[in-house]
Amino acid sequence: MSLYIDDAQRHRIHQLRASWRWRSEWPTWLLIVAAYGSWFATAFNARSIGLPLAAGILAVLSCLYLSLQHELLH
Repeated sequence: MSLYIDDAQRHRIHQLRASWRWRSEWPTWLLIVAAYGSWFATAFNARSIGLPLAAGILAVLSCLYLSLQHELLH
């Protein structure tokens, strides 16, 4: 059961739900592409940017990936 703050919010959510952007979930797809692209770009260029920095970036990107996987399950 959905809980809304007021009728205006309920109306706005129903309007958004009918839009293409809501149904396509393009922000999620964009995040998937960005996460994979950033991870591979960092991994392939690890020697040029330095291994300690690359390891830190890859750790953050791995956390982002795991968070994304968690959201896709729900």
